[in-house]
Amino acid sequence: MFDQRYVRQTADSKYTDVQTRAGQLDSLLKTAKSDWNALTAKVESIKNDLDAAVKLANTDQQAGEEAEAAIAEAGGEIRSIDNKGYSTTKRIGSSSKSFGSGISADVSSASGALRRAQTELSQGNYEAAARSAASAKRAAEEADAAQQQVAAAIAIAVTLYEQEQERIREAERERQREADRERQREADRQREADRQSSSSSSSSYGSDSSSSTGSSGSDSNSNTGTSGGGDF
Repeated sequence: MFDQRYVRQTADSKYTDVQTRAGQLDSLLKTAKSDWNALTAKVESIKNDLDAAVKLANTDQQAGEEAEAAIAEAGGEIRSIDNKGYSTTKRIGSSSKSFGSGISADVSSASGALRRAQTELSQGNYEAAARSAASAKRAAEEADAAQQQVAAAIAIAVTLYEQEQERIREAERERQREADRERQREADRQREADRQSSSSSSSSYGSDSSSSTGSSGSDSNSNTGTSGGGDF
């Protein structure tokens, strides 16, 4: 039993011709004094043509079913990719970031090939329909691969940018730390200078006090000696 949707004109015409000739043969068989050799040849010819018509019809049905299946597969692939998201998440430093959330695949070429396949199927050009469906699926896969590459490239570019920004921030933090260390060293130097200055001042004051005390004692002794001599 054939699905009439898939039987093309050539097979249908052959089958119709076989039916017509078989009907004529039936009337000849009922005719007296028929040429049985000629009738046998006609029967053989009709049988061969029927086999050929059946073979063509089988080929048509197989080709039609394969084309229809290829179209369904391509359509599913296109819908899947058209609705596909390309967002990826990468960890940068201590946080996770998503990339490619606004990216979508361009399936216009694939959709065009699919429409062509559907038209060819409706016209009975099953082989061309199968080829167009395969082209549609391939175009969808290529669009998908292209957008995956775009999403990956964006993620890499943003990751590198973020890493560079982190290096800049770290360099700034290190510069600040070095400035803090330099201020601390300067404060330490200032304290040391103040300590040394204070120590020097204390030493000078002690030396001056000793000298003043020594001079007073010497003057007192001198005065005492002079006074005694005056008494004699």
